[in-house]
Amino acid sequence: MIVGIGIEAVILFLAIGGFVALVAGACLVLFLVISLIAQIAESSISTGIKVLWIVLAIVLPGVSTVLWYFFSPRSQPTDEERIITSNWFAEIGQPI
Repeated sequence: MIVGIGIEAVILFLAIGGFVALVAGACLVLFLVISLIAQIAESSISTGIKVLWIVLAIVLPGVSTVLWYFFSPRSQPTDEERIITSNWFAEIGQPI
């Protein structure tokens, strides 16, 4: 035990720390859910499937985030993105 501090103070300190960790975790989950819903809303899937994904994101935020990462529709790069990428790789490959 820390000298000069009663057990009540230590318990209070731990309780406050636990509360702060709980609030930080809740903020992280809220951020994940909001960003996931934004990604779902911007995706090219049909409206009915979007609604199902959003409900899943609200009910099971952690599971839905992982599932969305693996099963979300991937957009193909545009022609402009392909040109920029190919030019970038061409510049890297040239001798200095």
